Amino acid sequence: MDHSTSSTRLDHGGDGNLPGERFDVDQQCMLKYGRGSRHSASQPISDICQDLHCMKERYTWTSHPALEGTLCGKNRWCRRGRCLDKEQSLQLAYQVVKGGWSEWSSFSECASGCLYDNDGSLVGGSTGVRVAARLCNNPRPENGGDSCIGSDKKYKTCTPNQCEKIAKTRIQSFASEICLRAREVDNQLAGTGFQKISSDPEEACTVWCHKRVGGIHSKGWTFPDGTTCQTHRRHRPMYCISGVCQEFKCTSDEEVFILSSSMCPSSLLFSRDKRREVPVGIWQPISDCYFNCITPGVGLQLVEKRPCRYCNTTSSIKICQPNNKLCQDMKTPTEHATMVCTRYSDKVRRLSGFGIQLIQSQDDDDRACKIACQDETVPNRFYLVNGEGGWFPFGTDCSKGDTSRRAYCVSGKCLGFNADGSPIHESINNFPRLRTRRKRSFEINVDSWKDPPGKCY
Repeated sequence: MDHSTSSTRLDHGGDGNLPGERFDVDQQCMLKYGRGSRHSASQPISDICQDLHCMKERYTWTSHPALEGTLCGKNRWCRRGRCLDKEQSLQLAYQVVKGGWSEWSSFSECASGCLYDNDGSLVGGSTGVRVAARLCNNPRPENGGDSCIGSDKKYKTCTPNQCEKIAKTRIQSFASEICLRAREVDNQLAGTGFQKISSDPEEACTVWCHKRVGGIHSKGWTFPDGTTCQTHRRHRPMYCISGVCQEFKCTSDEEVFILSSSMCPSSLLFSRDKRREVPVGIWQPISDCYFNCITPGVGLQLVEKRPCRYCNTTSSIKICQPNNKLCQDMKTPTEHATMVCTRYSDKVRRLSGFGIQLIQSQDDDDRACKIACQDETVPNRFYLVNGEGGWFPFGTDCSKGDTSRRAYCVSGKCLGFNADGSPIHESINNFPRLRTRRKRSFEINVDSWKDPPGKCY
């Protein structure tokens, strides 16, 4: 073989021409799809720089951008995905071009990992997520020009209705399933897993496995997008996205992480230049019906009304009918309290792990909304858990069998409700917890517990 001759034939740019000057559109199609292939006559020649269409017999394929230098019109050729005038492109060959964003795509369909929290609630375990994307091609950065600033994707929460049709899996069960499989190749793992509360947003969305001899381990496994997560910035709506715990906001659609309007009970009364009408004197729901899967208990939702035509709106909460299908199972207050007390009995001295709901007392009307943990050695002695971690979930019945009143827990307070489901006292300052739905009420700051860890009863 004459090696010098063959190498010359393969050097398509040997004479200084661009590839598209050596191979026209028909030849490029033939090289891609074989003999008999040619450029599709139905495609305008000016469009080939972005995507060359090839056809063979009756079939047409979208192929690839035409090669650099391919003719795309009279005295025009393809340069970097655009059909340019030859003289103009030579003048612009070394001009610095700063990148610009394209328009956002429409949002994708609602997707979710459908993971439930430890109380069997989907709302507290995960949300649906929709994604929109854009490209840095309007124009593309060229000749050292700056690339586009900002994210090429934005995410918006949505209601994952598809979760009602599939088997229910809790966050902890999902983690344990991964760790159980990992144990097959790493016998140091115990086969159980969990989700960590961490100031590191990546750790908060990482699946952590217990080790047989103590300690935890992870190999980078992450929870699905939309899984609730928690850093030390508590009571904010945060969800895992690509393995990172991100805070979602209600402020505007310009945010990268956006809460849907149904999760933003403090929606603005003004929408650009049009005021949203709120009927005078009628409570209107402005959030979903939230339920903590506690029985006896109720669902609660945020409502608002305008006392008079020119007054500002008043916000409050109201009893609502929840969708029990979103609960994997129901818990009694005693079962919930025991779950909390058991979780921390190995960290706090003198706790048996059993928990109960106490009745209200003369000096504490809200005591029925605070978890009480049993002393390990004195069965009739209980300690109230200090702080927010010791509250029963909102909606828990705190009337304790008193049929003359309707009372339910809201942010550690036992609130009375009227027959129509509205609170007896409309001035409630703590109801925004319903907005964020940060339902991990079992978190207890162990460091703040002394010995005893609270009031003794």
